[in-house]
Amino acid sequence: MNVRIKFYAYLRDIFVTKEKEIELDSGASLADLLDILCSTPERRKEIYDGHRLKPHLVIFKNGVNILNIGGLAVELKDGDILNIFPFIGGG
Repeated sequence: MNVRIKFYAYLRDIFVTKEKEIELDSGASLADLLDILCSTPERRKEIYDGHRLKPHLVIFKNGVNILNIGGLAVELKDGDILNIFPFIGGG
């Protein structure tokens, strides 16, 4: 199956692209995908705080925040679109 990942803000520099398509085995989870994406220590450091996502990162799967649908354990499906970006605040 194939999923598309879109990166925003400084993550584009870290992953050296705005968008990437990755082929995964059927039944793969978001954690599985992130393990593939974090192929260098620098990338892993930007995404994870230990074994958890850094608190300022937001990931949407098909427009829904992953925190509302299973977090890192959410199963991915063919054609899913993931958006990964840092939390944007202001006021």
